[in-house]
Amino acid sequence: MLKSYIKIAFRSFWRNKLFTLINLLSLSIGVSAALVIYLIVHFDFTFDKFHKDGDRIYRVVTNYTNPIAGYSSAAGSALPEVVNKQVTGIEEAAPLFALFQVDVIIPNEKIASRGFKSQHNIVYADGRYFKIFDYKWLTGSAGTALNEINQVVLTSDQAKKYFPSLSYNQMIGKIVMYDTLKTTITGIVQTPVENTDLTFHDFISYNNLKTNQRLKHKLNEWEINTMLPSAQYFVKVSTGTTSSHVEKQLNNIFRKNAPDVTGKKGNSARFHLQKLDDIHFDERYSNIYGSRIANKTTLNGLLVLATFLLLLGCINFINLSTAQAARRAREIGIRKTMGSSRNQLIFQFLSEAFFITLFAVILSVELSPIILKSFSDFIPAGIKIDFSHQPDVILFLIVLTIVVGLLSGFYPALVLSGYKPVTVLKNQINSIDSKTRNALLRKSLTVTQFIIAQFFIMAAIMVSKQIYYALHKDLGYKKDAIIIINTPWKNRELKRQYVFMNKLRAIPQVELVSMGDDAPSSDKINPAEAIYNDGKREIKTSVEQNTVMRIILMCIK
Repeated sequence: MLKSYIKIAFRSFWRNKLFTLINLLSLSIGVSAALVIYLIVHFDFTFDKFHKDGDRIYRVVTNYTNPIAGYSSAAGSALPEVVNKQVTGIEEAAPLFALFQVDVIIPNEKIASRGFKSQHNIVYADGRYFKIFDYKWLTGSAGTALNEINQVVLTSDQAKKYFPSLSYNQMIGKIVMYDTLKTTITGIVQTPVENTDLTFHDFISYNNLKTNQRLKHKLNEWEINTMLPSAQYFVKVSTGTTSSHVEKQLNNIFRKNAPDVTGKKGNSARFHLQKLDDIHFDERYSNIYGSRIANKTTLNGLLVLATFLLLLGCINFINLSTAQAARRAREIGIRKTMGSSRNQLIFQFLSEAFFITLFAVILSVELSPIILKSFSDFIPAGIKIDFSHQPDVILFLIVLTIVVGLLSGFYPALVLSGYKPVTVLKNQINSIDSKTRNALLRKSLTVTQFIIAQFFIMAAIMVSKQIYYALHKDLGYKKDAIIIINTPWKNRELKRQYVFMNKLRAIPQVELVSMGDDAPSSDKINPAEAIYNDGKREIKTSVEQNTVMRIILMCIK
């Protein structure tokens, strides 16, 4: 019986080539869009979901008013030491301290040493970090690998980058130098294959901070109000403990040790526990190491868009199938006369819908990589179709095939299988069908289809005009002639900055040179309060400050 259904379905497809092609293309476009959107949404919603007890992991951040509301992803640099002594309800607490633009050297006595310039994602950490977050240890132990100074743990990818010819066990005891800091490898962990914002790949023992004279004074026990952007602090609350209970204790410590910050009129500051799940989505706080922050509203909007595109394809299938009813009416009448039941006819038409949907899904799988590549500038890096590591995509495609097949095929199957043999064979199907509720439903579906299509066309035109405006708007300056130079963090002494700036000024092709903390286009905010006199009264206002530290802006003639 099944073989007969398949044979009849393919015979029908071959007899109605144009009908089949239109249905196949409309469904494949909708399914391709749905698949790409699913990959994007799934990519963002799966960040750091693989950590055990992730619902109990928080990052300590700071909310402040100075005088406008501000948010910092950093906590007091001395907070870790204070928490260990005075806060209850915390199972584990792990501080991190990030390094930027570090030169890594792999010394070798036999051949020339190898160097890696301006490396990122390097942090100071200790065993507490690996008790909170789940890593697979390939060699070494979380309990001892970072207990002493001058120790380092590497991820497997970074270890192979430094020592491509050695096994992980052979790497233990090897030397890695970070600028002038000489460290010994004591452990290797598996590079996470899941999506994560914790993209660190070099973990230097946190105890080194206490021996670094340049950083030591910033980590004093009672300098709790020192907010260093490089300092991150994670806690794992105990089972049964609420985040508000821990927050209350942290803010009591804050008020006690930093009354000049928390009690000053017009200023306020308090600690807040940010859920691990929210780090990837909360735009108020910067992500870890400047990673991308996703927008939940945009992602939910994409899901609605995918639903409408699929609905549009299904409506098109229904309209074409019911419009073709007259051509298949005699076939249905003869089948019923020969003894076919209505259930058998419904199954026959549903099987045809499922086959077309299946072919559309297969076609969409082939088209999706092309779509992802075409829109690579607009979607996050790392999104791809990989069935070996994405079993959820296979499940999504199976569910999509079933749902779309039912939506697009069920109603036409009911309509077509409901024709009476006598009416069909007397050629009265057209006159009767035009007076039934089926005609009204088809007209409603057609109107709905055109409304959705026109909405997408108008939206596409509007977005294209906005993009054109953004690309061609006169900004008041020639941005192509301006170069921004990020100076290395370890060479940001003011004297060196001025020397570098003067040398740039001496270049004949350079017209202007200036210094600043962040580029004018940066979204970083450094709020402050300014007071000025307009000749009548004293006025207080909020300003954004830009200090001379990090960047050189150079205008070319």
